[in-house]
Amino acid sequence: MPGVATYNDDLRVFKYDLLVNRVLSGRPEWTHFELTAAPSGPFLDQVHDLTFTITEGKNAERGQMRLPLHSVSNEQYLDAATASAIVDVRLGSDQSIPIQLKNKLQDMKVLVQSVRLDYRQRDFWKASPAQLTLNLTVPEGGAVTLDDLKLHANPAKAVPITFFQLKNNEATGITMNIAYAAQSGGKPKEVPVEIKVRFIPSLLYLFLAILGGALLGSAGRLIDQTRETSPGAWGMTFLTALVGATILELIGIVLVSLNSEFKVFGIVLDPFQLPQVIVMAILVGVLGVNISDMVRQVVTGKSKGPRKRGAAAARSGD
Repeated sequence: MPGVATYNDDLRVFKYDLLVNRVLSGRPEWTHFELTAAPSGPFLDQVHDLTFTITEGKNAERGQMRLPLHSVSNEQYLDAATASAIVDVRLGSDQSIPIQLKNKLQDMKVLVQSVRLDYRQRDFWKASPAQLTLNLTVPEGGAVTLDDLKLHANPAKAVPITFFQLKNNEATGITMNIAYAAQSGGKPKEVPVEIKVRFIPSLLYLFLAILGGALLGSAGRLIDQTRETSPGAWGMTFLTALVGATILELIGIVLVSLNSEFKVFGIVLDPFQLPQVIVMAILVGVLGVNISDMVRQVVTGKSKGPRKRGAAAARSGD
């Protein structure tokens, strides 16, 4: 029984090596046959029962064997996709992008042979596009996760982009080309996966944004002549704003990671977007609200007492 077919791309046919055992005068004798199969029409690769007849002179013997049948069509039988429409890539560290691979063949395994990356904008990345040789098997009708390729963003080029990107907008893109074939010898194919990338600042960049925002917000309070403007008072205002904005940022990261909405001063914010982090820190510095009140309002969504200035709330998302 042939378990593997050899594909001839020039002739667009598959060849199988068959061995037949004949017993002559009590001694076994093996005869080699080469079966050529020319696929007709589009179909998904499958395993099928093949009926055959072997004749020698007046003698004939019928039999049946299961044979892997492969198509030469361009239809993909491996689905590949990311878990989300836009993939977040953190700056400053290596990161893999998990790809879900699903085998559409119900009675054949798929062998993933190699993966190649193509960058839409090369300057956003430190290393050259990665290429990886694999031997990853996807079971019949099953799925696996591919996370072998590592990405390393170039902060010098990517950080400026984070100041202008919106939450649901991509910064750049990657094409992941996955080479594969049916494990029993199907026609080699390649499925491209278009990956939308959004850069996420590291904690260091987020803290620097908070620092700058708190500084600007505290400086804005100096314009109000009704407030105390001594250096000592301003320094305390700046420190309070820095601590308050940092606490709010940490709470926002936790809430967003739990699929909740982060709302401060009546504004829905994304704690991973530098412009929004700066705005939040500026507002904390300008308004100078009590830290404990702000935290309570963000977590519970309720204000304490009749005071409405600097109101903050958070409500859970769906």
